[in-house]
Amino acid sequence: MLHVFASFYGWIEGEIYPYYPFKDRLEVLGHFPYYAIAVLALFILASFSIAVSRLMVSYRKGYILCASLGSMMWGFWIEDMVYFAQRYPLELLGPGSWVNWWLSGHYLLGHWIPTVYYILGVGGFAVYAVAFIRSSKDAIMTKTTARLGRAMEPFKARSNLEEAVAYMQGIISYVIFIIPIVMATTCVKNLVIFPTNLVRIIAVVSTAFIPTFLILTGSSSIYLESSVKDEAKSLMS
Repeated sequence: MLHVFASFYGWIEGEIYPYYPFKDRLEVLGHFPYYAIAVLALFILASFSIAVSRLMVSYRKGYILCASLGSMMWGFWIEDMVYFAQRYPLELLGPGSWVNWWLSGHYLLGHWIPTVYYILGVGGFAVYAVAFIRSSKDAIMTKTTARLGRAMEPFKARSNLEEAVAYMQGIISYVIFIIPIVMATTCVKNLVIFPTNLVRIIAVVSTAFIPTFLILTGSSSIYLESSVKDEAKSLMS
């Protein structure tokens, strides 16, 4: 949902923000206009509104907060890339763009990639991956309880440390492969082969979403498979 929200907002911002009369008045920390603070508030509201409603039902669903945080980081990344895809070729992402504040970036095949994109892409997706894995585990527990007709707590064969290691093993491939996805998505938004900016935006969103969704699903499968094996061993011992 936030992916869609971020994409639409990036498109709208690319159309409207250049005409915002106060865009050059950087009154917050000497770097942001008040408009940017309003955007931040919207992203936080969109990201955490579902988490707040779910936490009212159960305070133990910590993965809901992880999913909200990961989605918010992801959303900032997507929104910024869609913005520059919409503004192309009038405004190009480069060393002088606002997104390079403090952290700079590097060139790849003539395309500028800000360091913050790696932080938002890798960090956001990694946090969301943990939430996705935990929610998958919870879904299996719910189905198991329904079939047995009694409460059951699967995956008890591991200690907390072993569980944390299993999470890391499940998402490590995800974290590694997200780096070239960040590079590819950032480069796609500037390719001259796309006939219109709308096609460019679709290419950006697809390059970011499709491979990461597949990796996310694979990470969850790796974790759940190892969890089932450990549970089976504990039952047989």
